[in-house]
Amino acid sequence: MAKKNQQALTIQPVAPLKPVEQRDFYNVPDSTASNLILETLGAGADIADLPARKRQVNHSTTLEVYEDGQRRQVQLKTQKASVTIELADIDKLTGSNKPAKKLFVLALIKANEQAIHDGQLTKNYVSFPLQELIDTGFYSTPQSARKGFNTGMDTLTSLKIKGHIQQTKKKGSSIDALEVLFTGQG
Repeated sequence: MAKKNQQALTIQPVAPLKPVEQRDFYNVPDSTASNLILETLGAGADIADLPARKRQVNHSTTLEVYEDGQRRQVQLKTQKASVTIELADIDKLTGSNKPAKKLFVLALIKANEQAIHDGQLTKNYVSFPLQELIDTGFYSTPQSARKGFNTGMDTLTSLKIKGHIQQTKKKGSSIDALEVLFTGQG
């Protein structure tokens, strides 16, 4: 048997890692309706698969998707909530609908800062400068932010919502008719 030359490995000390600068965290309202909208926007053209996905995660939740031409309606029912979202044109969710998701998340952040106090909605609108889309890291230039805003609003203004959420035994909130969630007016 031949002997192989073996060399000893030397361990070199490594400088400790520097802590990474931590960005601010944003508070986003968490509700049955906002979660359903995010799931719907995330599903995009595969919106028909939402009921099967939801059953895998939560067996006590019923989710149904109805189709009528280009229009889609998503209905969610739990023990304490029933929410319906209507999309006027499914084509607005096909392809990349990232601008709508980004804009919806920023609208939730702004709602938490400007319109929701002690769990209650105190005004029915939020506002923010276009620069805020850049400052949050959603876009890098004013041109891309404007394009993303316009594309996102086109999708979001086609959403309608109705529902009832029971917060406590005596207190609930409801929207009884399909209402436009985003008007895009400013």
